[in-house]
Amino acid sequence: MPFNGGIGIHDANWRKSFGGTIYKANGSHGCINSPYCVAKAIFDHIEPGTPVICY
Repeated sequence: MPFNGGIGIHDANWRKSFGGTIYKANGSHGCINSPYCVAKAIFDHIEPGTPVICY
């Protein structure tokens, strides 16, 4: 689900964990990685044009 050019929210089945401090040694290249079930839930409940706030 892109929200800023090529940056978006997507599943990351290659990751074993999410959150915490993993970004310090094993972060993404800008995308928000999430478990499949979370990415699916967002996709199923969001509409094009919905604002996305990242912090």
